[in-house]
Amino acid sequence: MVKYNNLQAENKTLREKIDVMRKEQKNQNRVNKVFNHELRVTNEKAKKLNTTTFQGQRVSEETNNQILALKAKHEAEKYIFERKIKDLSDKLRERDDGGEMDKTKGKGMAAAVIDTATPVGEFSNPVALLKLRL
Repeated sequence: MVKYNNLQAENKTLREKIDVMRKEQKNQNRVNKVFNHELRVTNEKAKKLNTTTFQGQRVSEETNNQILALKAKHEAEKYIFERKIKDLSDKLRERDDGGEMDKTKGKGMAAAVIDTATPVGEFSNPVALLKLRL
């Protein structure tokens, strides 16, 4: 009988321990559920941020490519413009060197060019010079 009572007492303490462990497990499951929810939310935020960053990088890369294309176009147009100016300048030199000009007419023409094209202290306008020479 003593043995039976001892077994019953041990059984009761084991049940109490099991009940405490079940409560602990219930609390731990609740905490784990909250952590899992927070992890999912954080994971979704990270995915959205990654997507936004990727899109921003793509837009930035496209913009940089457009800038490079515009710079290349500008350089090409600048080279063409400079080449045309040089060709026109060469033609004018050939015309001036090859053609016989009357000295009085040449002096009068040069004075008119200086008066109209190069005001004192200002940048001379090559277009005005070219118009007067043609």
